[in-house]
Amino acid sequence: MPGPWRRRNRTATRSLEAKRRERRLEADARLVAEAYPGLRLDRTAASNAFVGKIVIGSASGITTPIDVRIELPVQYPDIEPVAIDAASRFPRSADAHIHSDGSCCLWLPWESPWNPRSTDGIVTFIDHVVEFFYKQLIFEANGRKRWPGVARGHGSAGFKEFVCEALAIQGPMLTRFLPLLAEWPQTDKYQPCPCQSGKKLRWCHGPAVVALLERVGRERFERRARAWLEDSASELAVDPGTGSPDGTIGTDSETSEVASEETIRR
Repeated sequence: MPGPWRRRNRTATRSLEAKRRERRLEADARLVAEAYPGLRLDRTAASNAFVGKIVIGSASGITTPIDVRIELPVQYPDIEPVAIDAASRFPRSADAHIHSDGSCCLWLPWESPWNPRSTDGIVTFIDHVVEFFYKQLIFEANGRKRWPGVARGHGSAGFKEFVCEALAIQGPMLTRFLPLLAEWPQTDKYQPCPCQSGKKLRWCHGPAVVALLERVGRERFERRARAWLEDSASELAVDPGTGSPDGTIGTDSETSEVASEETIRR
């Protein structure tokens, strides 16, 4: 029978976690009040969120207030916040990187800079939100012709771009890697690398594949790779997506999975 030192008191553990999150919320409220006076912590039985206005300034001195809602998930700060265009100031579209529910697509989940241990993480996150909305204003001013700065493609195209960058390969070469990505544990690591370098997979792209699977999650990634294998060859090429015909971010199963990971269990 295990000794008392091995027994877990789940009630006590949950109580400690609740107290830790409470202290973090109180500290974050003070930081946000100082850095962004237009935001306040709104606490309800259902959720916690910083709500209010952030003001975007320009070199000409013109300021633009924007209504935002920074939702804090139940698992906060272990899970990053979600930024929402609260007043529908900007269009819900793929080109604007805003989902139909108003949540902002700041980055792919696996490229997130969020650090739950950073004491000023919430302020840094809101800084990124300010930058995102500043780009929205530039995008709006240029007639929404081109997103200012670097941006991922929409839906699965953006994820494929991420994979190609992680493996340091060009888009068309992704099709050669998909069979082994879909069944990595069963893949012969001593076969020739699909990049056609002449090296064995183990000593060529093998380490990059392992790092990618660890970053994204092997089972999740294998599901995506198998789905891509079922696509036509033309759909496998990496290109900047255009979203759905009406300009909104698509709602196919793969895009929905990415969206759900971006809104991370609010």
